[in-house]
Amino acid sequence: MTASGSAERGDLGAMAYGTSKAGIVALTKYVATQYGKHGIRCNAINPGLIRTEGGKKNVFGPMVDILTANTLTPRVGQAEDIAAAVAYLASDDAAFVTGAILDVDGGILCHMPYYSDVRQLLGEGNPYGQAGFLT
Repeated sequence: MTASGSAERGDLGAMAYGTSKAGIVALTKYVATQYGKHGIRCNAINPGLIRTEGGKKNVFGPMVDILTANTLTPRVGQAEDIAAAVAYLASDDAAFVTGAILDVDGGILCHMPYYSDVRQLLGEGNPYGQAGFLT
């Protein structure tokens, strides 16, 4: 299934979208629970900023820069990144994975909300090592 980080975090808009994706997360866990003993696995992927043609219609302008600044990897996602995750989850290599929500998002969901602001203020490196900052 395809969920979204919007299922896990509040936003300034797209309330119905986030709510529907939260339903996908719950449905993933229910299907995994109810059908696992029958050999049916169910997982979902939370994609990050994926620059497909369709994605470019939904995320554009300054939002691209904002999401890119909050992506921890050197680049934003490509369709191949999602395809690789789906292939893994569908493979025998993931035979013991069910009910999981896999973030394929370049790390955008794993950091504090002020991440990009701190990087912009202090630059690269570990700001916690600087005297007087968040100590």
